[in-house]
Amino acid sequence: MSRLVSAQVWAWLLTTVCVGELSAQHPPYDVFPEANPPYYRVRYEASTVTGELPYGVNYTIWIPPNAKTLRGVIVHQH
Repeated sequence: MSRLVSAQVWAWLLTTVCVGELSAQHPPYDVFPEANPPYYRVRYEASTVTGELPYGVNYTIWIPPNAKTLRGVIVHQH
């Protein structure tokens, strides 16, 4: 019986402690380091219109200094 209670207490503690750390980001969300060439950054604010961008996003791109033409861009989001 005491092992069952002990296991339940540990499960509760782990759940309680871990839940606070599950969010991917911590405030402030809108503070980003300066992007100097060859890095460029653009921000799109969230929309209040249904079906449009529900969350604000920041995109940062690195363009090699000697690049004359971009043939494509791969976007990686989390």
